[in-house]
Amino acid sequence: MTRTLLLLFFLLSALCSAAQSPLFTQYQLAPTNVNPAWVAASPDWWVIAHYRHQNFNGGYTFQSSQLTVTRPLLQGKRRYGGVGISVLDDNTGESGWYRFQRIGASLAHDIELSRQQRLSLGFQTHYQIKRISTENIRTGSQFRPGQGFDPTIGSGENMNDLQAGYFSLGTGVLWYAVDRHKSTTFYAGISWLDFNRPNESFFGDAQPLPSTLSLQSGFRAYQKNRFSIFPELLLLHQAGVSILNVGSRFSYELRNTLAANTATPQVDFVTRYTLNRSLALALQWRQLNYTLGVSFDTGASSHRANSLQNAFEVALAWHQPVSPKNKSKRKHRKKRKSHRRTH
Repeated sequence: MTRTLLLLFFLLSALCSAAQSPLFTQYQLAPTNVNPAWVAASPDWWVIAHYRHQNFNGGYTFQSSQLTVTRPLLQGKRRYGGVGISVLDDNTGESGWYRFQRIGASLAHDIELSRQQRLSLGFQTHYQIKRISTENIRTGSQFRPGQGFDPTIGSGENMNDLQAGYFSLGTGVLWYAVDRHKSTTFYAGISWLDFNRPNESFFGDAQPLPSTLSLQSGFRAYQKNRFSIFPELLLLHQAGVSILNVGSRFSYELRNTLAANTATPQVDFVTRYTLNRSLALALQWRQLNYTLGVSFDTGASSHRANSLQNAFEVALAWHQPVSPKNKSKRKHRKKRKSHRRTH
């Protein structure tokens, strides 16, 4: 029944979609970018460093760097939620004409539906700053025949650096299930990002930031011995434009792990296609306490102007289970201390 519902979710989502790529190809290693509910969906500490370099037609590039930290919240041995923080820097590299920076915090509550299925409800807030600088932009008034552009000559532009800062809010829901080794067997989520639509205008005029509706889904469609296949879908809708990203994760376990509640080291080969925009391949090496992922995107758009040429991405994550606090030991220590004081 679960697989049938997820297949219907895939088909219905695909019918209403056009395309563009998400910020990171390995978006599951940037969970707060997609759905704030993800911060409660793991029993582990996560510290993730992410870098992406993109080249576009027209001769411009973008460099994106992000640091994400998430931690589960425990009450005894019961996980009831999670928190996360993220810092993002997105800029045009050496040209320096555009820069976007963001810092955010996420909080989620996790509800146990059954022994293997859980539901997370998340909320997040971001403070975002975007800047446009004309410092490295050249105009015809700076051109000298036979010499080229002379930056010491005035450009004829009297604009100062443009900057806009604003708070945005987001929320999301995630339904997921895990097996006895803490591996996800399926998930389906929906999030609504920037729903407060803050004013992002540089000049103070009313220019609301478009909100983004995001649907995410994936499930383990096949498993035999150490090999498994996990199809995934990400659908974004913003300002009347739909972005569909589909793909699959092909995983091979490096060794059998018989103990329950123990993650299995594995290698993942990931394929992703963003409709009418890009094709991406990723390789991820997942050990017990760290994950290393690299990916490469190539453009697949029919519109050549301002479309993606290629992109390279690398992500490194450290993860460690959070040990529940042993209340009985603390109580026993307090009793021993009080007993010593009375004697």
